[in-house]
Amino acid sequence: MASRSVLSLSAFCLALTTLSLATPERAFAQEAEVNAQKSAIDEGGEQVRRKLLYRSTRFEAAPSFGFTLGDTFTQNIMVGANLAFHLTTELGLQAAFHYGIFRLHTSLRQNVIDTLETRAPARLNELSFSSIQWIGELVATYVPLFGKFSLMNGLILNYDVHLIGGVAFINQVGEAAADGGQVNPILNSLSPGAVFGGGVRLFLA
Repeated sequence: MASRSVLSLSAFCLALTTLSLATPERAFAQEAEVNAQKSAIDEGGEQVRRKLLYRSTRFEAAPSFGFTLGDTFTQNIMVGANLAFHLTTELGLQAAFHYGIFRLHTSLRQNVIDTLETRAPARLNELSFSSIQWIGELVATYVPLFGKFSLMNGLILNYDVHLIGGVAFINQVGEAAADGGQVNPILNSLSPGAVFGGGVRLFLA
């Protein structure tokens, strides 16, 4: 009877030891399974997770640089600034101002001046051209696409693709072709126009 009790007690201690040794391994296995399931959910879930939304209820200010294209007589190099307020992550309002700091004369303009100097030099003082002095814009912005990507498997860059549309006011001024020449007053004007465009933002940090 005594030997049977000792045997039962030994078996109980062995089972308890086995259970205590198996418990950490089982917990580790369960944790690994949970992590694997979570990883599978992350891989199969939304493409953008833990996204950083930088735009909503924030101001954005940026310098601008550009030049006019397709001008017949005078092309303008312009600098300015953009100021935007993002109402939501997708929608915002933006005001911009651009000023022409340098004018480039086209070859057609020079050909006209050369022709008048040769054939009708008296008419040269009556010749004047128009050029853009400044442009003011008021536009709405819409962000249809945003996300993030990894650069060199290290740097995570957030980005968005945005569209703009609105109105612009273009101030044009007249410029005499010859020094001391007359400027046609009709060339001085303020005209409305439409603005359509798009762009990409990159958030480095």
